Amino acid sequence: MEDLIALVRIYKLLPANQRVRLTRNGAKNMKMVYRFIEDLIDGKITSDAQASMLYFNEGPTNPRFYSLRKRVVSKLLCWITNSENPYLKQDTYESASITSNLLSSQAGVLLDIGAFDMAHKINLSILRLAEKWQFTEIAERAARNICDYHAFHEVNPRKFLHFQQICRDLRETWKWEIQASDVFAGFMLAFHTNKEGRITLESMAQIYIQDLERILIHKNSVRVKQYLVRIQIISLIAGFKFSQALKLAIEMMQELEETTSLPLHLRNELLQSKMVCYLNTKQFEEGKRVAENLVTIRPVTSEIRLSGMEVNFMLSLHDGKFNEAMGIYLNTLQLNILKESEPIIQEKWLIYESYLFFLHQIGQITHTEADTFFKPFRFARFLNEVPMLNREKRGLNIAILIIEFLLCLVQGKTEWIFARHDALKKYSSRYLNQAENRRSYLFLRALLQIPVLAFNWKLINEKSKQFPDILQENPNLESSLSFGAEIIPYDVLWALVISYSSSRKAG
Repeated sequence: MEDLIALVRIYKLLPANQRVRLTRNGAKNMKMVYRFIEDLIDGKITSDAQASMLYFNEGPTNPRFYSLRKRVVSKLLCWITNSENPYLKQDTYESASITSNLLSSQAGVLLDIGAFDMAHKINLSILRLAEKWQFTEIAERAARNICDYHAFHEVNPRKFLHFQQICRDLRETWKWEIQASDVFAGFMLAFHTNKEGRITLESMAQIYIQDLERILIHKNSVRVKQYLVRIQIISLIAGFKFSQALKLAIEMMQELEETTSLPLHLRNELLQSKMVCYLNTKQFEEGKRVAENLVTIRPVTSEIRLSGMEVNFMLSLHDGKFNEAMGIYLNTLQLNILKESEPIIQEKWLIYESYLFFLHQIGQITHTEADTFFKPFRFARFLNEVPMLNREKRGLNIAILIIEFLLCLVQGKTEWIFARHDALKKYSSRYLNQAENRRSYLFLRALLQIPVLAFNWKLINEKSKQFPDILQENPNLESSLSFGAEIIPYDVLWALVISYSSSRKAG
């Protein structure tokens, strides 16, 4: 019965429009076949003995059950192997990848149940498809199975030797690509875990590049070259050389798109690199266009849609289009996507709301619905609504501390600012004085100078003239890699604070 259950599982994985309708009026001798399959699909039958007693009131050794069982296996195999694969209609890398993996799974199950001829036909299809799109691992597995077929079932020495050579060639290619993959994985691990030393990562990258160049001597593989260029792009970003990284990413995308074999994950990685570069070179409109491709490249689930709205929201804030950001936020709330998301995601959007409230307070948001929307906003209540992020000592906790300071500033709560000065100074020294948090450290220290200078905005403005240049020397890398503490760029935020506060009376 295990073989029948396995075939039914494959059958259930077929697209709905490819599955045969079982409830039909057909030939009399097929009605029992359809009923048997339907009962298997519904899970009503779990053993041969159960099925034989149900249909014939006899044990499973009777010839009528044996005949029925044989026809059911034959019919399921026919439907599975001859069903039209909808992905084959699309001649793209993604469709070929889906198809080859689906066929590989089917062949594996067929081999397990002893349907060797059917599995052999599928493996031949896999090999042709995998060779065309350079799916080395899947092709090697299919070639190995074909070798076994010609060695054990259809004994054919000539074909066995032919496919054995194909298998060896694929293994050789795969070996070098695996080594290249390991080198790239090592580099990415260094990039994500060595945040404080990212500035030196560009020189460290030369070690990884040399390893890949040695692999290229043995195997001049397109995939190995891709790993090499990806390391170069990321190392340039780590070294704040955004224009060079952007140029390389654009060139790589153009080259790959011309070959029509650009994997989805690689396209997204390059788009992400481009967006980081656009953010840091303040080319926000270009960043938005990249973000649209990044988001719409996959089927739109609620999670992906929310991620897309967050990207557009943040890009609008970074571009200084605050009313546009307000509109995106309101649209997000109306779609009820946030209610379905994880609590920590909901907290993040509440922090975004607090920054919008600040912008509204200083007159930077004039959206028609803003007055009504922000009327019930209470910052004390907000702090109770973000317990997880408020307990952190880095990340979005920094954004909470900053917005708390700014709202007290615009609301004239100078006593709170004086009372919290020493605690915030200790916090910045203890938790923010690392390379990855350098911009947050500088901004919080600039804010702490406001009470030190007794809210004398003329003096504060003179003392902080070099602040934008200092920020420029420390690009917004961490926040642009994954939207973090810098919800509004600190240079923009500082300019807003100076402009608004200077127009009011000191103290």
